[in-house]
Amino acid sequence: MKLLLTVVALALYFTVASAQVNENLVNLLWNNIERLRQSTDVNQPCVNGRVFEAMFFSYDTDVDGRVIRSEFVPRWRANTNMTEADTNAVFDLVVRIGNSGNPNSIERNDVEAFYNTFTRDGDGCISETDFKARWRVIIADLPDKGAQVPPPSVNVQIS
Repeated sequence: MKLLLTVVALALYFTVASAQVNENLVNLLWNNIERLRQSTDVNQPCVNGRVFEAMFFSYDTDVDGRVIRSEFVPRWRANTNMTEADTNAVFDLVVRIGNSGNPNSIERNDVEAFYNTFTRDGDGCISETDFKARWRVIIADLPDKGAQVPPPSVNVQIS
C-alpha cells in the first residue's frame, strides 16, 4: 500500500511539474516575441505576420531567404532551452503546415501558414491569450513536451 501511494504521489508530482514547465515555456515564447515586436528593427503595434517573419528569419544566418534545420535548431534551442527532439518537431511542424514542398527549410509561405494557425478573429493581430493557447497545443504534441525548460529566474536587488 505504501509503495502504491508513493507511485501515485510521484506520478502526480511529475504531472504537475510537467504542466508547470510547459507554462514556463509558453511564457518564455510570448516574452521573446513581445520583445522582438517592440524592437526598433520590427516595431509593430501588435504580434502580426511581420513579427512572425522577423522571428523565423532571424534564424536565417546566411540570409538566403530560407531557414534550414542547421540554422534553426541550435539557435532555437539556445533561445528556448527546448530539447533537440522538441526543436526538430517545431521545425517539422512549421514546414508541414506551410507545405512549401521543401522539407529541409522554412520558407516565407511556411511562416505565413504557421502564423495563420495562431490568428482567430482575422484582425491581423495575435493576442497574448491566443498565442499562448496555440503554443500549449503545440507543446502538448512535442516528443518531450518542452520538459527541459527551467522556470524563469527571479532577480532580486538588495539596496
